Amino acid sequence: MDQLKFVGLNLHVCPTAFFACSALHSVPVVMASIIDSEAQFDLRLNQVRVPPTLQLALKNSGVTTISSLAFAHGQPGQPISNDDFATWVRQLDPGATVGGVSSLKRLLFESQTQFWPCSKSRLQTLTQL
Repeated sequence: MDQLKFVGLNLHVCPTAFFACSALHSVPVVMASIIDSEAQFDLRLNQVRVPPTLQLALKNSGVTTISSLAFAHGQPGQPISNDDFATWVRQLDPGATVGGVSSLKRLLFESQTQFWPCSKSRLQTLTQL
């Protein structure tokens, strides 16, 4: 893990989260995590071309981060049934196209794949601080 110093803070940088330790206090505080970042989720939604109507339907349903998407349909590590997934997506957005369904399925797979390593890394980092 890399360490940066910034205005009295030691910033510990790892692939999944940023931690800050005050120069006066040695208690780490998690500042941000990629899987819990709404901005990162919005970026990935756009990068994989999830249609705006489906993006809005996800957000209206409370799915606003990679980690929340990882558990929105099934669980990480569980096979994703094509028919069940398409039915779920069309419950969110009845007008979802095949392209929209496939884009969201890709993002769900990525989310579930990222969840466990990111969570494990975060826990290991916290125990090392």
